[in-house]
Amino acid sequence: MAREIANGETITLYAEFYELDTSGNKVLKDPDSTPVVSIYNAFNDPRGSSIDLEADALVYQDTATQITTGIYSYSYDVPDDQITAYWFDRWEATIDSVDGVAVMQFLVIGDDEGTTPLGDNFVVQIILDSTISDDEGNTLEEDYEFWFTTEFDPMYSDPTLLRLYVGNWVSQIPDETLMLMLYESSKLADDITPTGKTKDSYYKNARTRFVTYDAALRLLSIPVNQGGKTKSLGDLYVRLEGASFIDLLSKLLTERDEWFRIVNAYTTIAPGESYDPVYAVKGHYDPDRRKMGRGWDEVGLNDVPAANAKHIKEGRRLYSYYYKNRSGTASSDTD
Repeated sequence: MAREIANGETITLYAEFYELDTSGNKVLKDPDSTPVVSIYNAFNDPRGSSIDLEADALVYQDTATQITTGIYSYSYDVPDDQITAYWFDRWEATIDSVDGVAVMQFLVIGDDEGTTPLGDNFVVQIILDSTISDDEGNTLEEDYEFWFTTEFDPMYSDPTLLRLYVGNWVSQIPDETLMLMLYESSKLADDITPTGKTKDSYYKNARTRFVTYDAALRLLSIPVNQGGKTKSLGDLYVRLEGASFIDLLSKLLTERDEWFRIVNAYTTIAPGESYDPVYAVKGHYDPDRRKMGRGWDEVGLNDVPAANAKHIKEGRRLYSYYYKNRSGTASSDTD
């Protein structure tokens, strides 16, 4: 069944709800309640992370109509003056107390067939042919080519910060290219972040650092003549400028890998901290679990306090502060 409609016409959309039996065969089944259908235009894909499903992205919402067991329909009047593009119908239903969502598309055919709506993450190239002329017959004489980008999403850094981190090495690269690299690195940051986590300020800071360092490495890994040259002849060794570029790459790679680990661990570790636990002990109810407390005293005498406290073993001196004497050896005073 074709899911397309002319501009200004009424389209009827259909959906099936079913479950699989033990043999894997489809068995039509009614949801617990009537499915809800939401319509979104071509500029607001409800599958996108930046779309507010209940705000202005929503064009229309209503309940579906049952045709027979497990089969429902929904009719929608497409507004006039729409461009040719795919719209979205989002179906929500609950079957056996399990919520489910399905997003499908239908094609709206407008008077501008062949055009494409611009949304996020588009790179648009425009070429003006040399044969284009004005009313008097004057041509352009040569082709003109230029391009632009729409807003990138996700985007967790910006060209200004990237230039601050890298310096003159990217001074000749346009902002559009920097944004494209930052966009690719931002998508990677989403891929390595554990799902279902609240994004606090510390995580967002770590994510920004990772994206910036990762984008810098992508830019400086483009094959260009920036690495300098070396030449040796016997005891003579000559090195042209460019050695600092290798040092910069090494620093960027170290920082990138460090913040990769932190973002991937969802900031449960700090810079320089290992994934591995500091130490591990057996469970509380394991009969072989060793006794815990202050390692230098008997258990029960000086258990770990909830806050700072001056509890010491009877007869032991309490150190008040610690310093180094002139010889460099450790010394201390006592109360």
